[in-house]
Amino acid sequence: MYNAGYIKDGIASVLFIVAYIFIYYIKDLNQLKNLILQIIIVCFIIDFTFTLNPKYHFENVGYNIPSYLIFGGIIIILLILFIHKKSLYTQLI
Repeated sequence: MYNAGYIKDGIASVLFIVAYIFIYYIKDLNQLKNLILQIIIVCFIIDFTFTLNPKYHFENVGYNIPSYLIFGGIIIILLILFIHKKSLYTQLI
């Protein structure tokens, strides 16, 4: 079974690559400033919570707080992207 810290770090690594690609292809970064800041805030909260509670890194994925933080954060980020989909779409195409 995977540890919550391993899953969090793996997702973060993939998201850094995706963020780099998005930022590289965005025409005007100022129009997506709110989107970027909102996602950074969610990621910071998740990472800071894991920093304050080092034992979360070693929890198995399941019905526990670290798992809820990770999957809740993913859902919140997807909702943020859905809310800003029009501005994101116009900037990438």
